[in-house]
Amino acid sequence: MTTKFDSPALEVQSRHYPASWHGKIPSRVRMDKSVREDLPLWNNKRLSAALEGEEYDAYVNSHGALCAIFADGDMIGLKPGEFTVVGWHPQKEGER
Repeated sequence: MTTKFDSPALEVQSRHYPASWHGKIPSRVRMDKSVREDLPLWNNKRLSAALEGEEYDAYVNSHGALCAIFADGDMIGLKPGEFTVVGWHPQKEGER
């Protein structure tokens, strides 16, 4: 199961990482609007949706792409403007 602590951004951030985050790594987001998966899954699973107003743990890759993590570990990719960061991972000693 994927968790927010599996985020690659915790180890390395590329030159494409969002400058507006000042090197910080999101750990939790609140949805500004509902977002549903674009494509149906081929294995007959339910379609996932991150719902407006709900909060989710966040998975962040080294480029800053962000996914909301559902309770079952499934994820859905989010775009800027679809969420607000409401929690950040603690910064490592010496970072600021």
